[in-house]
Amino acid sequence: MPNSPVDPASLEGDDLVQWYRRSPWQIDQDRQALRRQQYNEFFHIQNDTLGGSDDPSGVVASQDDNSGQPQGKISIGSWVI
Repeated sequence: MPNSPVDPASLEGDDLVQWYRRSPWQIDQDRQALRRQQYNEFFHIQNDTLGGSDDPSGVVASQDDNSGQPQGKISIGSWVI
């Protein structure tokens, strides 16, 4: 696991025991965070989530300040279409 946030080989004692006793939910959360980090690094996305969305796609439709209606622009990372 080269991109793993925690290398189990570097852990000792109670830290190692805690790492191996993580719940399936914690393991899944770690995997999702790693995938999100890899995605963001690949597409050079600065924010962890764009527009408050949990969707790592990075696609956010901009809205007009006055009406709240979409302006027809879509932001993907730092690109605006």
